[in-house]
Amino acid sequence: MENDDDVTVIVCCRSTDVLSPIEGSAAENCEKCNEKVWISPSSQKRKIELAAKVMCQYCVVAQIAIDPNPTFLEPSAEQKAELLRTFLNTPGEEHEADRGPQT
Repeated sequence: MENDDDVTVIVCCRSTDVLSPIEGSAAENCEKCNEKVWISPSSQKRKIELAAKVMCQYCVVAQIAIDPNPTFLEPSAEQKAELLRTFLNTPGEEHEADRGPQT
C-alpha cells in the first residue's frame, strides 16, 4: 500500500491475532501503534527492496479512512506462495504461485 506521501507499507497481522505465523516470520513493530506484528520472510525481503514501512492491519484500515484511495501493490510471487502454503496448510507442497509467471 502507498499513501499520499509515497510511502510503501507492508501490511502485517498483529502477533496477538495470529496463532501460527508463516514459517520463518519475524516479530517487528507497527510503525504507527508500535504493536508487535509478524512479517514473513518474503515480506522482509520486499521491505528491504522497497524501503517499506511495516503497519498492522488495524492501522492500515485507519489510514484508509483518512486516505480512501491508496495504491495497493501486487503481492510478489513469493508472498502469494507463502499465503497459499499457509492457508491451504500444505507445507512443502508446490503450488502454482511457487513457479512464478509462466512464459
